[in-house]
Amino acid sequence: MIVEDNVARYEQSARPGCGTFKIQNCIADKEFGDYRNALAVLIVRSKSEEHLADWVSPNQDDFLVIRPKNPQQRAREFKFEVGPEVVNPMAYDNSGDYTLKIKDVNGIPRAYKVSLENIPRASKGNGPQPQKRPGFKAQAPNASNLSEEQKLQAAQAGLNKGPAAGFAGAAGTAGAASASGAANVPPKMTPRDVAAQRAAASAQREENLRKGSGLVKVLGILGVIVVLAILGFFMKDLLKGLFSGGPEVVVEQTASQPEEPAAPEEPAEPEVVLTPAQQNCRIDGNSADDRTIINNCLSAQPTAQDMQNLLVEAMRAERCEIALRILRTKGRAADGGVFAYVYATYADPSSSYSSSCITKSAQDAAYWTGNVAKDLNFTEAAGQELLDLIQAAPDGASNASSHVQSGTVVGAKVGNSSAAGAADAAGAASGAGNAGAASDHERGGMSMGSQRAL
Repeated sequence: MIVEDNVARYEQSARPGCGTFKIQNCIADKEFGDYRNALAVLIVRSKSEEHLADWVSPNQDDFLVIRPKNPQQRAREFKFEVGPEVVNPMAYDNSGDYTLKIKDVNGIPRAYKVSLENIPRASKGNGPQPQKRPGFKAQAPNASNLSEEQKLQAAQAGLNKGPAAGFAGAAGTAGAASASGAANVPPKMTPRDVAAQRAAASAQREENLRKGSGLVKVLGILGVIVVLAILGFFMKDLLKGLFSGGPEVVVEQTASQPEEPAAPEEPAEPEVVLTPAQQNCRIDGNSADDRTIINNCLSAQPTAQDMQNLLVEAMRAERCEIALRILRTKGRAADGGVFAYVYATYADPSSSYSSSCITKSAQDAAYWTGNVAKDLNFTEAAGQELLDLIQAAPDGASNASSHVQSGTVVGAKVGNSSAAGAADAAGAASGAGNAGAASDHERGGMSMGSQRAL
């Protein structure tokens, strides 16, 4: 959670791709240790905690270790400069709403709300560059996220952002006109010039009238055609009745001829209408690259179910960039307990679950298990259901017993499940017809109860 006083002010330097962060009420030696040689930083969007699309990091947690330029500690203000590896992703993101995260001496991220003193500008020669994807165009940050003072600065710099730009441009134009007004006084017009101007204006009016009358004629002709077409449609049935031959012959059926029952009409299958999120959050039939698929999915405002469906497809097909982006982004959210549960289970060295996309690591398993505990609405049954979907074979079969056993171990670490919850999960597994899975759930519930008693 970001504390209100934790603000990092960003100031763009004259050189593109370079800028300075200033953090108030910060003692760098105490909080970050040897900050002169290394700082682990990460820039995310403030509202959604989503990582920037063009952020590049070799580390699994996406933190980038940099050596800050010209770090300075003055009183309680910590100041340091950053290069294109940090500035370029902010400039290409085009949102203007960021949070700066820095790992302290204990490896725990500290969050600072970024306040833009001016607009980040990207360096074209070095640093991360925007990825090629459909419809992408690198832009300056959106002026709707800037203050009135920042909009005025952008307008004076010629960036033409927001309503203040038009005001500043108009003021500059008016000032220039008043300064040079005495030197640019138009010459006086002669009577001949006035007459020529009037003749030209009269000719222009006549031309406009001629064009207008021609348009009225065309519209009138089209109206007559439409009226005739309507009359012809209604007259067709009347003429057909007048010129048809002989009276209509009605054939009555006798009582001895039973009526044949009409064949029941088969109900038409309801048309399946997909939402924009369901269309974009899928891999099957989508020829786009991984980054384009996940970006299009997130921009379509998907539901939690849409994200789970895309995660299942990505894990089965080993589309690792999509899978990790979903797990890391949603797993850190307040309601992302099931995603953190999946990550923790696959990362746990003692778990039988494995994937080429997730490295076994006890430290990562502990971190994501901690994120599971932050979701107050998380249930182990929901997490295990998502694990079963990922591990299920293409024909729908799944190894329920091993899934339940591994899910119980992770649930014990979280501490949010109980023996009753384990029994409910065992009942669900038994309802599916897998008695072995039910017994594993019951043993797992007893194990969790013992751990809490200790």
